[in-house]
Amino acid sequence: MSERDDSSNAEQEGLSRPYILNLPLEIIVSIVKLVDQSDWMNLAMVNTQFRAAVILCLRPLTNVTLSQFLKPTSGFEAENHVIFILQALISVKFLIVPASILPAIRSQVARCLSRLKRLKSLNISGCVIREAVLCKLLHCLPQLEELSLRGAYIPTSLTDYDQSTLLFMLQLDVYECYTGRDALGILISKLPELMELGIQFQLP
Repeated sequence: MSERDDSSNAEQEGLSRPYILNLPLEIIVSIVKLVDQSDWMNLAMVNTQFRAAVILCLRPLTNVTLSQFLKPTSGFEAENHVIFILQALISVKFLIVPASILPAIRSQVARCLSRLKRLKSLNISGCVIREAVLCKLLHCLPQLEELSLRGAYIPTSLTDYDQSTLLFMLQLDVYECYTGRDALGILISKLPELMELGIQFQLP
């Protein structure tokens, strides 16, 4: 056999070897499940196959703290990563958004949160969220039973909470929440089934 034939065979063998970026999706999903969740975001940026695999791994999760998957970053990068995770969490029931991961809940993130129709408990302690954004969020999550705003900062604005969408809220934590007294008073007055309230807020 000539050297040219040997070279050709070697090239064919190289092409036939499995290449991780071209593996079937189900195998990539299995790989993602073996990797620490804190690295899933990095895997999602490898290519579209890995991105799809990470999404499939996120979909069935019901109890999530975003710090499982994300490290503290800043600016739009942090927000974009949070949005990616939230868009995949179609089954989540208990969600914590640490302020260290996302200091402010802006409209785009709030819209993602509002689509989590199975969500029962939301913890955004320490985050900044405008009252108008909070109002719209609660309007879209009528099934929410627990809300933690502990240590949150809520810039106030003219807001009208819809009591008909707050009928299932049983637990509210606004301990050390920084906002105007009227804002919290109005919110609390709209919770007819509230059973547990944590409160000790600071006036501006």
